[in-house]
Parts: sequence; C-alpha cells; structure tokens
Amino acid sequence: MVGTQVIIAYQKPDGNMAVYTTSVDSYATQLQEGNLSFPVSDLSTLFANDKIIIFATIQSTMCSKMDP
Repeated sequence: MVGTQVIIAYQKPDGNMAVYTTSVDSYATQLQEGNLSFPVSDLSTLFANDKIIIFATIQSTMCSKMDP
C-alpha cells in the first residue's frame, strides 16, 4: 500500500540473510533501500525453524519528555 514504511528481511541465494528499511512510494515500487520517517537502528535478522525473525531498535518520535 502506498505510504507504507517497512523493514524487509529475506534469505539471499547464498543462504545469508539481508535486512533493510524501505518506503512504498508507488504501486510500481522496487522496494529499494531507504530511510523511514522515524529512526531505525541495530537491524539484524535470524532464520530459524523456517521463520525469519527481525530485530531492530525503533525510536518513537511520538513520546515527549514528561515534567516531574
């Protein structure tokens, strides 16, 4: 869906895993690597038991510091 922001992970032909972020800008998207509208770091992935598990640190920009 146009406007979607995603973290994509897949197994490459050599068996290694790849993980990256991308935004869907059109219905003809190529899913090329790109930044999201919020900070994402520490991306990694694991393939185990026929499942892909994605690990990431996502910083919420919606939270504000509360006054004491």
